[in-house]
Amino acid sequence: MKKQRIELSRAFIRRLLIVVAAAFLASMLFAFFFQTHMLEKSAASRLDTDAHDVKKDIDDASDKNLLWLTRVIARKINSLKTVTHEELVRLTRIYRVREINIIDENGIITISTNNDFVGYDMRDGEQSAEFMCLLDGSHEEYVQKYGPMSLKPELSRKYAGVVLKAGGFVEVGHDSDSFQK
Repeated sequence: MKKQRIELSRAFIRRLLIVVAAAFLASMLFAFFFQTHMLEKSAASRLDTDAHDVKKDIDDASDKNLLWLTRVIARKINSLKTVTHEELVRLTRIYRVREINIIDENGIITISTNNDFVGYDMRDGEQSAEFMCLLDGSHEEYVQKYGPMSLKPELSRKYAGVVLKAGGFVEVGHDSDSFQK
């Protein structure tokens, strides 16, 4: 009987060990997959947040840089007696911007580095009409988001505008190439 008890207890201990090991393994697998899933979600969320922050930082730096360049160019234009197409082209090379436009008090482009733009009414397009805030006195300067142009939708640019002393405003444009430089 003693021998049967020992074998019975050994069998019971073996089965108990197998059950405990299986339960331990199952809980480890559950914890591993649950934690992996939670960490993946956390990492994806963190990456989204970081990517959003980096994009905002780049947008802010781009806005600040383009507005600074536009202010400098506006000061140069304010100091000139007459502004010519050739002078604007020279300024685009010096400051590495894609385009400079002079817009009069009526919202018409009067001088531009791109002669095709001369005579364009800024009110005619959704993108260009955003700059009318510089003519109604509500803003002294304005920076626009990067996007397609009203006059040539196949081109994307980012513009900033600054009011000129003589009236109207100057608009300076970046495209992806000039922004990267």
